[in-house]
Amino acid sequence: MKKRILALLIMLLMLLSSCNTQNSSPSDSSTDEEASHEQTTDAQSTAEKTEQTTTEEESSTQGPEISPLAFVYTSQDMGQLDATLTLEGEDGIYEIYYMDTELSRLEGYNKITEITVENGIGSIDIIDSVIPPTAFGIIAINTETKDTYEAKIQSERLLGDEAYIFGVLSDVHFGRYNVSGTGDDAIDAFDNALDHFDEIGVDFVAITGDITSEGEEESFIKYTEAVSTRNYEVFSCTGNHDVTAIANGLWKQYMNKEAFDGSNSRITDVSANGLDFVFCPDEAETTGDVFVFLSQMRWSYNSSTSTLLDFSQINWLKSVAEKYKDKTVYLFFHTFLCGPDGEGHTGVGNIKNPAGYEYDLPYTSGCGDEKLFRGILEKYKNIIFFSGHSHWMFEMEKYNENANFSNFNAEYGYMVHVPSVTEPRWVDDDDTYRESKNTQNSQGWIIYAYDKYTLMIPVDFVTGTYYTEYMEIIYTSIQE
Repeated sequence: MKKRILALLIMLLMLLSSCNTQNSSPSDSSTDEEASHEQTTDAQSTAEKTEQTTTEEESSTQGPEISPLAFVYTSQDMGQLDATLTLEGEDGIYEIYYMDTELSRLEGYNKITEITVENGIGSIDIIDSVIPPTAFGIIAINTETKDTYEAKIQSERLLGDEAYIFGVLSDVHFGRYNVSGTGDDAIDAFDNALDHFDEIGVDFVAITGDITSEGEEESFIKYTEAVSTRNYEVFSCTGNHDVTAIANGLWKQYMNKEAFDGSNSRITDVSANGLDFVFCPDEAETTGDVFVFLSQMRWSYNSSTSTLLDFSQINWLKSVAEKYKDKTVYLFFHTFLCGPDGEGHTGVGNIKNPAGYEYDLPYTSGCGDEKLFRGILEKYKNIIFFSGHSHWMFEMEKYNENANFSNFNAEYGYMVHVPSVTEPRWVDDDDTYRESKNTQNSQGWIIYAYDKYTLMIPVDFVTGTYYTEYMEIIYTSIQE
């Protein structure tokens, strides 16, 4: 029995040996080392599969795995996000926002743009998006699932520490509005805007006129009460609604008094009429920037003989522009210019909706003082000109791409429209007259001044919204 079992084992071993010989061929160059490598690879593959299974199991309980946003920068301009954005992730529509250092949506700023992801990938070009001073990066939020994707902005693209901050408002019109029935809505809106400026720590505020309804003293008293408790100075030029107060002396009695009594050494170059002046804030000492307030003298529009300024003012403005031609000059004057084509609705500060409605009181094109004023902006492109007057909200840019801001392909210095802080105006496509958004909205600009740049952020003080899509950056004249 034992001999039979031993014989069977020997036959089995011979059979196994024969099988191994048949499976081998002269062309088979596998070595023990390669076999060992294959075994190692198989082991690694098994480990990777195990790890992948584990990751998938974790994913199934923790939500989809987040892929980072990918950027290819198309411009290296400071303060701008010119880039191609590619997003790999779950299909859907993603809203793109700026995020803070806590990787959360940056408070107040509305979305930059949207991107649609299909079949796991989406791509979009972001052109001329301006990076706010507190930006850390951007965040993409899926509008349905709320999944988030984050990416940092290159730190060298940020502008750095600003030299100073100032606010710009327009068209206050105390005593004109009481929509809510609880008092003077203009006081509430103006105070609310000044409170916001207090919170962010502006160094001063500029207003492009129309403090009053018809130049009445009561409005000046309200204005004085509102600004007297602030931690910053407030200056204004006159608007068409304030011209009565020039003749009766109320403007000089209540407004910009330091310009008239000589008590402020930072106010220089006061014009012969005592209304126009240059403000040189201490905060702008390192940049050399100056602020020019030019007062409108008349309510005179739409006539071949219309004039808003005295010709002595034009000569004064010319001399100031020449004196400060190597500086950044912020000019504040109430009424906006027509477009280069002479049309009112194509200028910065105006629009025309599809129904044909437009604001019909621009600086009358072709009049004597208008041509000279326009010529100064053509010659001195270091001037950034702020105007108000039409009250149009920032959103009205949908009817005119230059409604808020333009230099018309470098034909002029920059022009900037300032909406009303108390009565922003709106018009729909089919409206034949404008709608006032009293108490619903209140708008103006926050300006961050740097050595070589001016960053402009539009804000609604009621909704607390910073309008990302309307932000602008100006490379100022003193840039190297």
